[in-house]
Amino acid sequence: MNVKSLQWYKTAIAAIITLSTAASCSKSDNSSPVATPAPAYLPSVIYENETAIDSFTYNSNNSVDKIYLSDNSGSNSYYMYFQFSYDASGLCTGAREYTIGSSKLPVLDTLVYSTGKVTWYTFYLSRNETIDLSGEGLEWTLTTDGIVQEGSKDTTRLDGEKRLQYATWTFSAGNLLTYAYTGYVAYSNGSIIENQSLKHTYTCDAKDNGLYWLFKNNPFAGYLLTGRDYSEGLYLSQGKNNFTKILREYTSTDGTTSATFNFTNTYDSESGFVKTQQTVIGDYTSPMHTFYYVKSK
Repeated sequence: MNVKSLQWYKTAIAAIITLSTAASCSKSDNSSPVATPAPAYLPSVIYENETAIDSFTYNSNNSVDKIYLSDNSGSNSYYMYFQFSYDASGLCTGAREYTIGSSKLPVLDTLVYSTGKVTWYTFYLSRNETIDLSGEGLEWTLTTDGIVQEGSKDTTRLDGEKRLQYATWTFSAGNLLTYAYTGYVAYSNGSIIENQSLKHTYTCDAKDNGLYWLFKNNPFAGYLLTGRDYSEGLYLSQGKNNFTKILREYTSTDGTTSATFNFTNTYDSESGFVKTQQTVIGDYTSPMHTFYYVKSK
């Protein structure tokens, strides 16, 4: 898969990509994940046609240890991975980003929690950046179901620049209902460099989602995994069930356009989870995506 630079997340909030990060309509401000027993099977590898694009390894308590990512070059090899860290309660405190084959120090992602909030800081150790948690990070609103808002709904003004950028997610009964992004940026000279909004409305099946437990117990891992260019047509549900349709509505100064994404899923006879998924968007049919699972510990 094509993974966007993590620095991109620092400068543009969710932009116009189809994120589906775990979130909820719940008003709870408990920022700790809910501890639930792992299912009998956990995701192991995701293939796009014949290429392995994502791979997962786990700790002894079934929390995700590493996620390996492909560059989608067809080489069938991984180019980077995230290794996650946790506190004594099992809460994810961040990750290190390693480029396979590189001698450079890893990029360090650190999460700082407060009541109902979490702030993500990224430090490039190879640039000798000082680890300073007093600066500006990317802030999320967090509930027991995951991330429900990214950024602030308040308009900021600095040196004549006017900026409003935020994203929201809503869930019902454990499934993602909507994702919405609003972006407006205007310079002091009056020029508008961003004026757009995006909304996705989701429909799900009634089958258990094999990725749900992973994302539920580590929303940060889910955010990293889904925060990418999905031009290949793979859209990962982080709710209890699996996507069958997405209605996309995009509005800009040029007007509003809409598109429907239809999913065809088959299911694994042993785990009951999605085995293959293919997406049709207008005249485009995605590659076949195949999911493999491993028994939990």
